[in-house]
Amino acid sequence: MDARALRLYLVLDPVLCKDARGMVETAVAAAKGGATTTAIDIMELYNALQNKTVDGQENPFLSIASMKLFEVQKYMVVSGHSYLEYIMTCSKQWWDGLDDNTKALIEEV
Repeated sequence: MDARALRLYLVLDPVLCKDARGMVETAVAAAKGGATTTAIDIMELYNALQNKTVDGQENPFLSIASMKLFEVQKYMVVSGHSYLEYIMTCSKQWWDGLDDNTKALIEEV
């Protein structure tokens, strides 16, 4: 499909991009490919894909799975253009209540 015909939902969030410049660079990269970007509330993304308001989206695997976007989007490109870390935190009391095997498994992951 010709990228000029695509309307894309992009995560243009200053927390996820290094700075405002990163947000602009993301939008510019999409535009250079000929796509247009569309601002949509994340909670409306499933319906927007289903109704063809947008043709694609940019999100982490966890979001795609938890929001079941795979139900309304046929293809996925894994570009590796960004990285999002997830950090696990817990209280000392909770941690101390775990058995050694569980602690080792969590630390390995």
